Amino acid sequence: MNEEKDDESPPTSLDYRSSRDEVKSRQIVGQSIGGCILVGLQIVVSVLLVCLAFAAHAIVGFPVLAIALYWIGIVVDYAICNRNDPDKKGWVIGIWLGIGVGLLVEGICFASLTRM
Repeated sequence: MNEEKDDESPPTSLDYRSSRDEVKSRQIVGQSIGGCILVGLQIVVSVLLVCLAFAAHAIVGFPVLAIALYWIGIVVDYAICNRNDPDKKGWVIGIWLGIGVGLLVEGICFASLTRM
């Protein structure tokens, strides 16, 4: 009943990373907070500059809008390209949170101005 197989294959090795290769949780939290603050401020300042440029003159507003969208696009591209890099994991999290916080702040400002 108990027959041993002669052609047993060796067990497959699992692709574990050592603990030295893991990024520290403090580093991830610091990168996330830093990225969130930087990108949130970038969005708030960009929207403010675009609004001021369009208020001054419509022709001035379009180049400012293009520059603001270009810089935000660079940040989003950085987040997409580095989403699988464990060393930049915190920055990517912070970028997406910063975009959300920046848009939330701008939405609150817009809502408060339209109720006046």
